[in-house]
Amino acid sequence: MDDYQPDVIAMERIFERGNVSTVMHTAHAVGVMVLAAAERDIPVHMYTPSEVKKAVSGNGRADKKQMTTMITRFLGLSEAPKPADAADALAIAVCHCWRAPLIARTHQLTVKAANQ
Repeated sequence: MDDYQPDVIAMERIFERGNVSTVMHTAHAVGVMVLAAAERDIPVHMYTPSEVKKAVSGNGRADKKQMTTMITRFLGLSEAPKPADAADALAIAVCHCWRAPLIARTHQLTVKAANQ
């Protein structure tokens, strides 16, 4: 975060699919990242896998192949990102970029309402 100084962080929301020990390790890492962002006043936005899939492909149940194809097309890449997790990260970033204007506008309205 210090090297790249991001304006915002978007990440996948943690969910549990049956392996609680794996989720706990992931949750610890996410907690560290969220704390590091908070210490730097960087906003963090989390999206479920189905939210990202819906935003990028129009289908909340899209498979990895479909998501990789869509990200490759959207970003005009000559080949699919590798490893597959890179396509997932790019999909989360694209999802946030498309949702950011609505998030910002909602925040503005909330602040305005609180000041009235």
